[in-house]
Amino acid sequence: MWLKVMVALFVVPICSTSMLDAAMFLEINPGGVGHEADVELVWSPSDPQDVMFHSIGHPFNVLLNTVLPNQYHLGVMADGVNYAYKVVEPDSVLLPGDLFATDTIVGDMRYVPAPTPWGFFQGSPVDEPCREDDETQFKHVLTRDFAVMETEVTRQMWADLLAGQSTLPNDPTHTSYGSGLTNPVQNLTWFEAVLFANLLSLQNGLDQCYYADANFTVPLDATNYMTGPYFCDFEALGYRLMSEGEWEYAARAETTTPFSVNETNYTSSTCGEPLCVTGEFPTLEQYAVYCANDNGTSEPVGSRIANPWNLHDMTGNVWEFCWDCYAAVYPADTTDYAGPTSGSYRVVRGGAWNDYALNCRSANRDAVMPDSPSFDIGFRLARTVTLAPVIQSIIDTDVCVQNGIQIEFNFSVDADRYDLWVDGLERATNISSPCFYNPGDSLGHDYVIRAVYGTTHYDSAIVTFTDVNNTPVPIITGLDENICPSESVSLSTETGMTDYQWYLEASPLAGETTETLITSVSGQYTVSYMNSQGCHGLSEALTVSITPCSGCPSGGLYALDAIVGKIRCVCPGSFTQGSPTDEPCRISSERQFSHTLTRTVAVMATEVTRQMWADLLAVQPTLPIDPSDLNISPTMSHPLNRPLWFEAVLFANLLSVQNGLTRCYYSDAGFTTPIDATNYMTGPFYCNFDASGYRLLSEGEWEYAARAGTTTPYGCAETNLTADNCYSGTPGELPVLEQYAVFVANSSGTSEPVGSKLANAWKLKDMHGNVYEWCWDWYGAYPIPPTNDYTGPASGTNRMARGGHNGCYPAELRSAYRFASSLGIRYNGFGFRLVRTVTLP
Repeated sequence: MWLKVMVALFVVPICSTSMLDAAMFLEINPGGVGHEADVELVWSPSDPQDVMFHSIGHPFNVLLNTVLPNQYHLGVMADGVNYAYKVVEPDSVLLPGDLFATDTIVGDMRYVPAPTPWGFFQGSPVDEPCREDDETQFKHVLTRDFAVMETEVTRQMWADLLAGQSTLPNDPTHTSYGSGLTNPVQNLTWFEAVLFANLLSLQNGLDQCYYADANFTVPLDATNYMTGPYFCDFEALGYRLMSEGEWEYAARAETTTPFSVNETNYTSSTCGEPLCVTGEFPTLEQYAVYCANDNGTSEPVGSRIANPWNLHDMTGNVWEFCWDCYAAVYPADTTDYAGPTSGSYRVVRGGAWNDYALNCRSANRDAVMPDSPSFDIGFRLARTVTLAPVIQSIIDTDVCVQNGIQIEFNFSVDADRYDLWVDGLERATNISSPCFYNPGDSLGHDYVIRAVYGTTHYDSAIVTFTDVNNTPVPIITGLDENICPSESVSLSTETGMTDYQWYLEASPLAGETTETLITSVSGQYTVSYMNSQGCHGLSEALTVSITPCSGCPSGGLYALDAIVGKIRCVCPGSFTQGSPTDEPCRISSERQFSHTLTRTVAVMATEVTRQMWADLLAVQPTLPIDPSDLNISPTMSHPLNRPLWFEAVLFANLLSVQNGLTRCYYSDAGFTTPIDATNYMTGPFYCNFDASGYRLLSEGEWEYAARAGTTTPYGCAETNLTADNCYSGTPGELPVLEQYAVFVANSSGTSEPVGSKLANAWKLKDMHGNVYEWCWDWYGAYPIPPTNDYTGPASGTNRMARGGHNGCYPAELRSAYRFASSLGIRYNGFGFRLVRTVTLP
């Protein structure tokens, strides 16, 4: 039976925080003892990676080096056993037993990572030869990585520490049982082992682990190490005794046999009497000093072969003190068990030179009084290690400007150096904490601190931080010109700030220190304030133009409509409509006549935009949806395009209703039945030009407003127009016109946002180009005699549109140019603007 499992392991090698961070754990139950499982591992990117295979109690028991995604036959798997796989960047991890550090006093320290999430089985199975009753197995999950001394503490190590820490007692060793300085120190109390650990931490500048209080404020030292009480900070990075669970996990080194070496001669028939037979357990004798091969004393540490994790003398030589108080019964499955909170005895492990093989088993336990020294008891030390550094804080060095950040991180244990990675790229090497870095912008970035250990490395968790520029940018709101009859404007800026100051032409205005300003003086205004972060900022300048009010001069601001924006006065007057016979590009329908306009009107400063249409639709839902071709008008600030003439009329009436004005369009000559959603496509159509509401311009009003007092072909002083370039699209040929109009010479194939070009003399924008603008009039020949308020023939087939669009030639943009179009067809280049008849005070 084969079981194929797809496990997606997504790895980002540069930013993985440690080798476990990229792991996905998978349980496989093949269905029977001895059955095999074929597992396919897939990860991204497709670079070669290291694949590690785990099973409960046996972490890291298969390592496939630098491999590509593929299928891996992993051999025989027992039914019901959990297996896990992880993918990591090659050479980015320390493996169990690797050299972690070399201490100047206690020598080489070997790395022991916490086991898989399932932990390991502590204790012995019921069929282990010569097991004891207090070895009942339980599943023990260890969550801390640690580093263990390669050997037991020697007499030389004791002497070396004593030389630097004079409060350490003299070497307590009973030299008859190990006189050499490389022999393990023995005949010490558990208290002295604890004191040695704390003094070694002090000597190396590490946080101490042992304290006389549960808050870890009173460390154990020469004044209290014999009296206690005793508390261990297992998270501290200093030296300490191993817990009993840590000791057995390190001693087993992934094995489940009685010893870390597979001594096949050790059976239920050989484990008992006789107990000290030389050669009975030949493999064990290579790894352990015990009663079958001892010379009546301990031997120098490291005399025998190390276990699979490069730890010597875990079996035999001398018993080793552990932290735990002894309990005859283990707990149920648990995590980071460190014995009962109190007890009369402390645990020792590993057996000694004068002990039987059965006492040297990995699961064997013994207990001694902590104040009772013995010539066959010594100790070794461990350290909790944090391979991956932790970013403790990132702060903005100046909250008001973007000029860099400060990263503070803790130092992981014994790294060779620390590097800074930002967004997956190395930005600085060999850094210290705190580290300064300037990302050069106010964007969020991912920060990682990498601890480098020789050829391996471990990364901190990713912390995203933004070096914010909190310098405020005050914004002035309010009109930049007055609305007659008022000859002042009201300006304001953000509320809730402090230290307000208004400026005119960069000079502070005395007493103007609030969020508002009322002024009747033309000029450039700015404002500054301080925000809640204590940062000062200055606004951009707003140029204010105050127009003296004698009525409403043409171009003066009449009102600011909430939907269609600024509408400007156009005063009554007489002009010559049409073009003179010598105007380049003229057409026959432009025959001139004298036209007097008697109404004062207020004209939209721009064409209707898509945003304006959306705003009216939001409050007048009978308006049809935006008809625009988004290829022509891609944004909401572009002019609306493709409206039918009927829709422009409906828009005008609905805007009038929205603003509480009298509607202009009706289906009867008596102006009693307004045009609305029920009849705007059928009509007939009558316009009340004297009503206060919005409407389309008549053709005469449009040309009068476009000319803005000029008699030249355009409302701007373009002198380069000739008969030769009427239909030319060459950029730069009509440079002045290009500043005022969007047309074929400067168009990118679309319209432009309204107001992108300069305004004419009456401050009206886009009267030339961008989109054609629907007018009221039916198309017809102009009248001959002078005429007042001409609005076209009473009927017709096509309605007038004026101004040209983004694809038109110069001839079609002229103020006099006339274009007639069918009402029922949508044209991409068509839009409109509105006007109101107004009465001035």
